[in-house]
Amino acid sequence: MQIIKGLTPDEWRIAIACVRAIVEGPWFSPDDPGADQELETVLSFTRAELREIYKQLCADVKPDNRMLRAIGQCLNSVCGFPAPKGSAGRWVATNESELEALCDKWFREVDP
Repeated sequence: MQIIKGLTPDEWRIAIACVRAIVEGPWFSPDDPGADQELETVLSFTRAELREIYKQLCADVKPDNRMLRAIGQCLNSVCGFPAPKGSAGRWVATNESELEALCDKWFREVDP
């Protein structure tokens, strides 16, 4: 498993889960005709790009700066907008305070 310096294996798994949560979760529903455009506007990545990044991360590809930016954008979205506080539990196996701590840590120590 590729782990970014400064993150624990659990934090890395949570960060990857946030990408999946944005791609498959309810906040940018594929059933909503405008959701893909909103997703791209908010995150600067298309759903297809995020899906591919998620697949690469699951395949243990060493993340480049683009992939790290995508993870950061997804973390930020799961911690705030568009995900309301407390709504990430089904998608990310951690509690709200740990998720917020990881988001803070990511932008302090990892963000490219």
